Amino acid sequence: MAAVDDERVTGDVRARGRAQDLADSSSEAVVAASGELDVARYGSSLQPHRLVGVRGAGATFDGLYRVETVTHVLERGRYLQRFRLVRPGVGTTTAALPSVAAARR
Repeated sequence: MAAVDDERVTGDVRARGRAQDLADSSSEAVVAASGELDVARYGSSLQPHRLVGVRGAGATFDGLYRVETVTHVLERGRYLQRFRLVRPGVGTTTAALPSVAAARR
């Protein structure tokens, strides 16, 4: 039977525990938002994994978010998108956001 180094095993367990604590605390610091967008009114469609600016949500939540998912809803005379946005943490991420027209250039 092979000898087990108890000190090494204990250190590995502690390291894994610390890594899990960090992962748990970082997932708690994620801000997520979801909604529905009328593409005709917005003037552009959302693209997964791109950044999008959010305004009007207050200083805590205004800023840039990454588009995590987009579902396209096509109906007669309507084009909607259901989306989920995410970002790490709270607090504004930028002093000003570009307009939709400027972002399309």
